[in-house]
Formats: sequence, C-alpha cells, structure tokens
Amino acid sequence: MRRDEDQGMVVPTQRFMRFVAALLLPAVLAYSTPVPDHLVMPPFPPTYNLSKSTMIQTCANSESDSLDYLREWGIVSYDWSNLNGIWHNDRPMDSDVKLVDQATLAAKAAPDTQIWIYRNLVIAYAEFKQIREKLEDPQYHSWFLPFAANASAPRCDKAGHCSDLFHTPSQRPGGDCGSVPCGWYVFDHRNQSLRSWLVDDLMLGARYGLGNASVSGFYLDDWWTADGPTEVNNFFPGTGLPHRGVEIAELRSNWSVTVWEAQKQIAAAGGYTWNNVNCQLDSNPGYGGAPVDCVACGLTKSEGYPHADANASTPLKPQTVTQARQQCAAWLRVACSSGSVIPRIPFLLSFTRNDNHSQFPLPSPTQDIATFLLVRGPYAWLGYGWLGCIDTYERPPELGLDVGEPTGQCEEASPGVFTRKWSKATVAMDCNTWEGSITPTAARPQ
Repeated sequence: MRRDEDQGMVVPTQRFMRFVAALLLPAVLAYSTPVPDHLVMPPFPPTYNLSKSTMIQTCANSESDSLDYLREWGIVSYDWSNLNGIWHNDRPMDSDVKLVDQATLAAKAAPDTQIWIYRNLVIAYAEFKQIREKLEDPQYHSWFLPFAANASAPRCDKAGHCSDLFHTPSQRPGGDCGSVPCGWYVFDHRNQSLRSWLVDDLMLGARYGLGNASVSGFYLDDWWTADGPTEVNNFFPGTGLPHRGVEIAELRSNWSVTVWEAQKQIAAAGGYTWNNVNCQLDSNPGYGGAPVDCVACGLTKSEGYPHADANASTPLKPQTVTQARQQCAAWLRVACSSGSVIPRIPFLLSFTRNDNHSQFPLPSPTQDIATFLLVRGPYAWLGYGWLGCIDTYERPPELGLDVGEPTGQCEEASPGVFTRKWSKATVAMDCNTWEGSITPTAARPQ
C-alpha cells in the first residue's frame, strides 16, 4: 500500500494486488461457481485475526458516549442517524458534517479499526450539507426528480420554503434545511454530471469523503427495483412516473452504473463499501419495491444472512435460532462444497437472532463462530447488520481466540458433522446436536 500525499488517501500498489491475486488463485482454480460480475475486491491486506475479522454498524446517541468499544472490532460503520439529537437542532442541519467529525474522533480512539460512514445514492438527504447546497441552487435541479405537474403532495413547509423537486418526509421530520423544505429527494441518475459529482465529491471528497484520512469506507443504503426506489413514500403519485414504465427502467439502469463506478473508484482510492460484501448471495424484501434474490454485486446492503452460494436455489442462512438449527447441515453442505464462492469473495456472517427476532442475548455464539471459521476465506467478517441506533454489542469471548490460519478446507467428516483444521485449532460444527467447538491444537513438545 502507498499513501497519495496530495490527496491523503491510501492507494493499493500493483505489487500488493498481485499478492492478493496469487493468494486467491489456488482456490479459484479449484472451484466451479464463477465469481459474480462487478465484484470489487478490498484493496487492503486480508487478515485471519479473528478479533479483527469483525464488522458492525453503529450509532451514538450522545457525544459523551465512550468510544473504547471500537478497538475491539475490525470495521465499524456509522449510520447517518449518529448523534441525530445534536445535528437535528443545528441550523441548518448537517448530518454529513457530524458523521465526519465522529469518524475523526473514532479513528483517533481506535487507530487499528477501519471507520466507515453512511452514504445514499438513491435518496438525496436535505439533512446533508453537501446535498442541501445543490438542492438550493437552481443550476443543479436537473440532478433531482421533479414533482408531477398535477401532484397533490405539499411542496412547501410551514416556514414557507417551497420546492418543485419531488420530496417526501424523512424518517426524522422537521428541522432546518436552509431555503428548501426538509425531506428526502430522489437523485436522477440519467444525468452524467450528477454521477461525476456523486463519485468525485460525495464519495471521494477531501473534507467529507474518502479524502479525509479518518474515513476508510462507506455503507451505501437503499436501491432501485423494478417497482421504483426503496423507502421512498408516495413516489409514484408524487412524480407521476408510470409504474414499471420505461423511465423506471432507465433510472434503475443508470443508478446501477453510478454505484458500480463509485465502488471501483472507492477501491482504487484505498477504500471499500459494505455493499460489495456477500456479492450475489443476498435475498432482500424490496422495502416497498420488488423483492430480489441473489442481487447483482454492489446493488444491495447485506444483513449477513446469505445464500450458501451465488445461486438462489441454494439454502439461505436463517436469521433465527430454531430455523438455523434446522437448516444447519443443508447450508453448510453447500457452503463447504468445492463449488461455493464464499471463500473467494468478501463475506459477512451475522450472529444468529432469537426466535422472537431480538438479537441479544446471543442464542448461539459458539455455533456462529464455528460456522464462520468453517467457511471463511481471506476476506471475511462476523458481526451485526443494522440493529437500530445503538452502540452496545455483545461480543463473545471466543472472538479473542488465536486460531492461526486455515490449513485445509471445510469437510463433512460424518453426516451432519463439519470440520476444518487451522494452524492453531480444529473447528467443528455438529448439526445433529447443534454443538460447535473450537479446540486449540496441542503444542508440540520442545
């Protein structure tokens, strides 16, 4: 790796990228499922350190909250709601500024942890300073979808600020957004100048983006479906666009181009995105749009409950403990097979939830860690997807174990019993009894 002194960004060297390719080549030759299109590999070195092979989304509610917990995790991604009780009272609101300020404090408190921040390439948040400035300037209005001429939705707020650009109330209504009504607007990705700004400034910018030394990557929220954008209320009556019409297909296609270009440029600049994790392994409900299974690389946010291979016919990792126990052997049998892409792509496995869908207390931490160690490749993380605006997470003590590096692949030693040897431990998962184990390798006599 090298640091670009002019931009303050870490950039992968050709020698390092050749090292990564050589590391993964033997596995590539042995597997049959092709790596999905548009996959972008991380530009940073892989690690088998279990403690740092971890990933969470977090959100602080107070500036006085301790940041000590960040040191325990490998990657920490801050949500836009972070410190919303503070920036929501700023005049005007400035969530993106507060995100970077938080990243600066976090990087100082946990220098060995990657700090990522929130971005949205579908919804234009008026609560973001950088976006609000474009919404206020008429020369950039072509970057956003307008209201239909006959739309009945209100265009003005109680303070008399009006906009003909389509907007809908955000998850955190109210506040001050300068000269435009607060709310969620929608980007029009058919505009090439918008794409350039989103990549070069919103993502890579020197002050609020990857150019800031405290920022290592991004979590990209929301996506377009055949039924329009996710999480945008009143979209069709507000914009007047035909449902599943030509315009929706154009917007979806151009948004995809923007996302893929952004992810390539982010990696080239030394950063990474949550959305390239579990590439083509996820199933999502659509959030108001059309449900999609095994979504193309980079176009959705993973919650860490993936298919066992990049194929919708393979088992999906259940979220809850009873279903996880029932599907244990079926999922591992595919994920451990020589055909699965899991060891060859950036991979996230989230901890199993209780049957009532509550995350804590963890119902099966040892089983989850054993499963993770059985299937993981060089780039892999165990952790949590979005759990709401919290900064307290259960961290099983087994994450502190030193298991070394894998010396073999996962095998089904007997029906329903899966094992894998590591240089300092043997990992096993017995799906028949729902028992996981991580047994340290006995030290050799001197």
